[in-house]
Parts: sequence; structure tokens; C-alpha cells
Amino acid sequence: MIIYFLQTGVSPPMLPPLKQYVDSLQSVNVNTQLQHFVPKTFVKFDVRNKEELGDIFVRFFQFWVKKFRQNKMFSVYTAQEKIRTYNTPFLDTSAYVLVLEEPFQKDNIARAVRPQQLGEVKDKFQQACDQFKDIASFEELFGSLT
Repeated sequence: MIIYFLQTGVSPPMLPPLKQYVDSLQSVNVNTQLQHFVPKTFVKFDVRNKEELGDIFVRFFQFWVKKFRQNKMFSVYTAQEKIRTYNTPFLDTSAYVLVLEEPFQKDNIARAVRPQQLGEVKDKFQQACDQFKDIASFEELFGSLT
């Protein structure tokens, strides 16, 4: 959820679509390759976003409150929101209330979420949004972290 938000919920994006990077990895030894992949990827991806961390944190919850819909799937592989269909390549989306595509295996990492649980998650995210609207700064929310 965080990766997708940083790809599509901030402007300019802080993370790229993972397709171009994931496709170059060999599935045999992904963990070892990721140790080298992540630093190289972020050096190449020019992040021009200058938003405050606290603003980004609050907007994460606001973003997902709006995005939680049963007919959507979210792909960090392509950094796109898609209408769910029954013939989505690599992924049967018909049985799930929330679909977050895992970029390496193209599987749904939210497959265990049931309708009642999704409702509870939505409620908690909305509660967070309601609490954040009266907070003026990141420091007010978390206090001084130094």
C-alpha cells in the first residue's frame, strides 16, 4: 500500500513503476538481487518531490480512504489502478474484496482480506483521517523525534 501510494498518491511520484526493474531480475535468487537492485534503482530515479514527511503521512490515509473500492485492483508493478476483470492476466481477482498486486509473482498480497475486515480497515483509516484534520504539524502528531 505504501509503495503504490508513493507511486501514484504524491506528485511528483517518489517511486517508479516496478515493471522495468522487476522484469530484469531473475526469480531464482530474488532476495540477493534485491540487495543490489534497491540502491541502484533509487539512485537512478530522480525524486523531485519536496513535500513534508508529515503531510505525506497524513495523505497516505486520505488516499486509501478514497481508493478502497471492491471493483479496483492496484498494481505496484505498473503503478496503475485497474478495473477488475475476471480475466486479469496472472491473477484471478473475482474472489477478493481488495487486490494489491505483488510485483514479483503477480499475486494478490491482500488475498486474505475478507469483506468485514476490509470494512474495519476502512473505518480505522477514516478514524485516522478524522484525527489528523485538527493537527497542524508532524511534530504535533509525534512530538520531537530527536
